[in-house]
Amino acid sequence: MFNSEINNLAPLEIELVRVGGRGDGGYLLPENIISYCDHLVSFGISTEWSFEQHVRRLNPDIKIYAVDRTSGVAAFLYSALRCLTQKDMNAKERLRDLLKYLVHSARFAMFFWGKGIRFERRWVAEEAKTKKDLSISEILSWINPIENVLFKIDIEGAEYEILPSIISSINGQKLNVNCMVIEFHDTYERREEFLNLVNSLRHTLEIVHLHGNNCVDAAPDGFPQVIEITFARMEKQTTSKRTSLPLAGLDSVNDPALPDFEITFYN
Repeated sequence: MFNSEINNLAPLEIELVRVGGRGDGGYLLPENIISYCDHLVSFGISTEWSFEQHVRRLNPDIKIYAVDRTSGVAAFLYSALRCLTQKDMNAKERLRDLLKYLVHSARFAMFFWGKGIRFERRWVAEEAKTKKDLSISEILSWINPIENVLFKIDIEGAEYEILPSIISSINGQKLNVNCMVIEFHDTYERREEFLNLVNSLRHTLEIVHLHGNNCVDAAPDGFPQVIEITFARMEKQTTSKRTSLPLAGLDSVNDPALPDFEITFYN
């Protein structure tokens, strides 16, 4: 059984839809919320951008800002060329990986080179210490404070570095966030920091969904070490909370070879 701090994270029971593909890359969001967003700010793309594509289909006018040092045409072409020199792979394996990265490159160009989309092949950081970094303050400067924003943050632990600045901008009314989907890592080792950030976000946003990433073992108390949380601004409040996750038909396992995380909250 979770302690009271973790149990307090039980999400509101509202209608949700899946945005993005099955498996790792899709998230559950409140129904229709994307239609009210002017911007999608996406930190963490890698080779999986079904979420961004689905958002654009649901709202063709939304502007998309994406940041990821490991993604982009240049990154994929570099990886493709490296495949040709891998001595620990046979010719068939090298050709397989070469074609894989060439396909990623073509797919990326077809979507991210579209109108209304800006991609930066850099690391998102609290402060830009090198040319490879893009500061969170510069990214937020692209957004008009009166426009509505949807965030997707999946940056392998760096969320702890950048979220304080985002929260400060929200509290200072310099940023109007409708919804955020965040993958938090190391929730046990960084439990206090994790809870502080989550509770700070809850001053303006509500938790409407959680889903454990089954690629990583649970913490000793059973709470997922890596967890995806959806926060949303709710106009119509409900006090009813979910006691059992995942949601059948909506949630999807990150690793299909492993069982999904089951999370039970108590009333």
